[in-house]
Amino acid sequence: MQKLNDFIQPPSPIKKHRQNQLIESLQQNHLGASQYSYSLTQNSVDLLEKIRIDSLYYIHFQRLEKIEEQNQIYKAGLQKLRQEFEQLKQIHLSNQFDINDIIGI
Repeated sequence: MQKLNDFIQPPSPIKKHRQNQLIESLQQNHLGASQYSYSLTQNSVDLLEKIRIDSLYYIHFQRLEKIEEQNQIYKAGLQKLRQEFEQLKQIHLSNQFDINDIIGI
């Protein structure tokens, strides 16, 4: 055991200083990596939120398009009803004149 202790020597002050520098460097790298990881996580959360918002906009845009399509169909139907009403109105007015002609008014 004594021979082993003779073989193992305490680190020199230069080695000790270098070890402390390496430990400090590793701690700084770990801190930097932790900050970078947090930044990536935050960016991912932000990106997911933007995707969620874009998805909601897309869904609402699709609904709006369907509503606009239905609105065009209703407008076309309303226009057709107006035309039919005008035709019936003209027929009614022409029938009134025919009845008046028959009565002799």
